[in-house]
Order: sequence, then structure tokens, then C-alpha cells
Amino acid sequence: MPNWRASKDEIADDLAYHWLGAGDREMARWYLAQAGDRACGAHLVRRAIGLFEQALALGPSPAERAPLEEKVGDLQALCGRTSNALASYAQARSSYCAAAGGSCEAVVDRARLFHKSGRLCERRGQAWYDDAEESYRKALDLYESASHVAGAAGVRIDLGWLSSQRGEHEQGLRMCERARQILAERDEEELARALTAMGLIYLKIGEVDAAARCLHQSLEVAERSGDGRELARAHHNLGMSYLDTGDWRRAVDEFERAIAIQEELGNVGAVARYTNSLGACLVEHGEWDRARQVLERAIVLGRRCENVSYVRRATRNLGAGYYLRGRDLERAARCYEEFLSLEETPQARARTMLLLGAIYYEKGEWDRAVGHYVRALRLSARHAERERMGGIYCNLGVLYGKRGDRRRATACFSKSLAHARLIQNDSLTVGVTCSAAETYMRWGDLDASRQLLQQARAVAECGPMERDLAEIEMREAELAVQEGRADDALALLSRARESAERGGDRVSVAICARLEGRTYALKDVWERAAQRFEESIEGLSGAESIHELALTFMETAVFKWRYGYVEEALELMGRAHEIFSRLGAVPDAERSQLYLGRWKDETDQE
Repeated sequence: MPNWRASKDEIADDLAYHWLGAGDREMARWYLAQAGDRACGAHLVRRAIGLFEQALALGPSPAERAPLEEKVGDLQALCGRTSNALASYAQARSSYCAAAGGSCEAVVDRARLFHKSGRLCERRGQAWYDDAEESYRKALDLYESASHVAGAAGVRIDLGWLSSQRGEHEQGLRMCERARQILAERDEEELARALTAMGLIYLKIGEVDAAARCLHQSLEVAERSGDGRELARAHHNLGMSYLDTGDWRRAVDEFERAIAIQEELGNVGAVARYTNSLGACLVEHGEWDRARQVLERAIVLGRRCENVSYVRRATRNLGAGYYLRGRDLERAARCYEEFLSLEETPQARARTMLLLGAIYYEKGEWDRAVGHYVRALRLSARHAERERMGGIYCNLGVLYGKRGDRRRATACFSKSLAHARLIQNDSLTVGVTCSAAETYMRWGDLDASRQLLQQARAVAECGPMERDLAEIEMREAELAVQEGRADDALALLSRARESAERGGDRVSVAICARLEGRTYALKDVWERAAQRFEESIEGLSGAESIHELALTFMETAVFKWRYGYVEEALELMGRAHEIFSRLGAVPDAERSQLYLGRWKDETDQE
């Protein structure tokens, strides 16, 4: 026997076409709207949009038209079609106005739609905050003119959160507190939301105790109201607060409680959202195997409810997991490329292009890396995001330096330092200066490199910048090796290696091992030199840092040749030369070619 419940929307659809064929447009519209509602209930978002749009095409009255247009807007927002959703909300506002004029009900309907438009604009990012505020203000004015106290308080919560997003935390707290006072005895669902917003703002400004108090009160209100959705939201937000304070295991517990409640309610979209939060938390704290399964489930759930936003976030977090934890650069790149195909906000696209540039750089696809860096730079420049621009210019400087393009490398480092100093970002200043020093060192300009490292140390020693000092010490050690100061180099490398091991930086540990190998070779300590070079090759092979691996091949080959291991030296130098040539690292390719040519001549003479 067929499952008639599973096909109710299809039956309604068939009935709509039957009535349309019979010339009864009103009945056809009614059945199309019914089919659309059933498709919504089954999370068939795109099908529902199509059915509602067919109903709208049959010319309903403004009173019938307005709710259909609002539903279409809601569904388009779920699909990530923000511009279409805003247009649908604008049409719905006009229809509500035409249907009921200046009645109190029509005013409240229009206020609700302005409120929804404001939230959509806010989600689009900083460039849309002014539009969001304008919509919120219109919603607030309309709610107040209709004496709709709860609606006005709800808008004040969002205005308060928007103020906090702009850095105006005190103003944000005042607005949320006013909303809380209004809602204290009226609307427990909105009261819980006001307390949550206050808790999250307190977290932003470092007032952890006040944040915990507000978030626990929000949970109590949600439990008292008996609203499962609000209770799940409270558990989720409490989990976010635990995450911000470093108590990630309690955060995991809260996320799991939120997921369990929403699963019981059958709310697939909320389950997808909270599952993504759980996955992101697990990625950040190294639980990669479980995180991968959780995030893959979040993507499946997001697709099931056709919510692009949830799919997008989970895909981005999965990419971060593959990159930072799984060290699978190919899969990380695929995830980030898919994220770009779904994301429209310039800031998020710029961040992702920067990450893709770094991934393609590590993979050895330098042309693609440059392309992504340049695209990220253009997007960041539109919004004057100077910190990101400084980082991108630095990355380009390193890359051009390795390709032997001194003019471009020098120009990029200069621009990067200018941005870092303009925003007074000492950590960025130190990072750029160290990268420039390393590049000058590769060019053989040791005096310029020494001066840059002295400048970097002067900045780093002014504040608690342990990681930056470790990077400086590694560059100073490399300079000491180049200048033949073996004992100084070993002392610096010992400290740099310890710092890199504490931070789990495998690439830096492997580079330290290579530099130690060179230093022990200078001191004619053969066994230790050989051991360190092997450690470096092993560490860099696992880390997939192609250029650094090729440098280790080259230096190990020079060491092997010196001690008479001719065949091994030729093989390693050949591998290094092949990588340098493929990358377009012209100076290193020329240097490795010189070694190969000279060694082959010497071998032939023998």
C-alpha cells in the first residue's frame, strides 16, 4: 500500500493543476500554497519556493499575496539568496500595506519584515551594518507606533548586539538591559534572548563572571518557559561561553545537550547548526577523527534542509580541520574552494582566499598561490582591512623573494611593514621583518638581514611576545650559521627548537634540525650532522612543505658530497633541482644546477 502521507504535497500539487485546468485559479492557488507548506515541513526548500512562486503568479489579492511573499523571503534566506530574500520582504511589506493600509496589524507585519531584513543585512557582514541599523530603526519605530512592546524589545536586543559588533559594547549592553527590563514579565522567549546577548557581550569585554551569570539566567528562563527550541539555544550559547573561557569539554557537553533537544523536536536545521559548532570545537582542540565525522554529518544535515549557510560553515570548518589537524592539503583546498562557491561576503571570501594561497604555497603550486593572494588583497583593500593586507603583502614578498624577483619582493615587504606600523600591530611588524631578513639572507645580503633582525628584536622585547622571539632566534641562528658562528647558532637553535616543539610547529622543528645539521657539519661532527639532516627530511616530508624539503635535500646533498657519498649526493641534489624548477624558485634552481654540473664534471674526470 503506498505511503499517502509521504506524498501529500504531491497530491496537493496535482489538485492545483486540476483546478487550474478547470479554470478555477483561486482553488489552484490554495492547493499550490498547501503543497508549498508541506514541502517546507519536509525541508524541501527549493521545491517550496517554486510552489509559492507559482501561487503568486496566479494573481492573488494583496491579503493573500503578502504572506506568500514573506514565506518566499524566509526560504530564500535559508538558501543563502540574501538579495532575493530582501527583495521578497520589500514586496511583502508593500502587499501588507495595500491589504490593510494603516491598521495596527499591517504596521506590525511591516515591522516584522523590517526586523527580518535587518538581521539578513547584519549577517552579510560589516559592509552591511548601516543597512541593518536602518532596517532595525524602521522596525522599532513601527512597533512603537503600534504599541507592540515585545516586538520593540526584540529589535532593541538586535540593535544592542549590532552596536557590540561595531565595538560599542557599553551601548550594546544598555540596549539589551532595557529590553530585559521590558520583557521581564512579558515574553520569556525574548527575555532569554536578551540575557544571552548580554552574556555574549560581557564575554567580548572580558567580564567572564557577568557573562556566566547572564547565560545561566537565560538557561533558567528557557527551562521555565518549556520552549524546547529556546532551551536548546540556551545550552548552545552556554557552550559557546565555555569555549571562549577555555573550558572546551564543558562546551562539548552543552553542544551535545542542545543537539539532543533539537533532534527530539525534529528540527533538522538547528541540529545542523549545533552539530557544526560541536565539530568546530573538536577541530580547535585536536579531536580530529571525531571532528571529521561530526562536520561531515553537519554538511549532510545542512543539505537535507537546503540551508546554504549551514553547509557553508561546516565546509569551512572541515577545510580548517584537514589543513590544521589532518594535514591533508588536497582535501583542505577542495573544502575551501567549495566554501568560496557558496560564500558571498567579501571579508569571508578574502580570509578564505588567503588560506588557499597558503595551502597552494605549501603544495608547491606557486602560480595558484599568487593568484589567490592577489584576489584576497583586492577584496581586503575594498574595506581597508590593513592587518590582512599586511599579512598578504608579506606572503607575496616571501614568494617573490624565493623566485628571485627582488623588485617585487622588496616592494611587498615595504607595503606590509607600512600597514603593520599604521595599525601599530607589533606581532605583524616582527613577522614581516623576520620574513624580510630571511629573504635578504637567501640573497646573500647578510648586513641587511642582521639590521632587520635587530629591529625585530627591539620590537619583540618591548612586550610578552614569546612566539615572535622564538622566530627571531631561529632567523638569528640561520644568520650565525651563514657567518660561521657555530656555537652561537647551536645555542639559539636549542631555544628555538624547544619553543617550536611546545607550540607543535612541525615545520619549524624540522627547519631547526636542518640548521643544526649545517652547524654540526661546520664543526666536523659528522654523526650528529647526518642525524639532524635525516630528522629534517623526515619532518618536512610529513609536513608537505615542498620548498623547505627541497632546501633540506640540497643541504644534505652538499654534506653527503663533502664526505664522499657521491651517488646519494647526486640523487638528493637532483630531487632538489626538480622541485625548485617546478616551483619557479629561480635562485635555488640555478644554485642546485651549478652543484650538479660541477659534481658531474668532477665525477667524469675521476
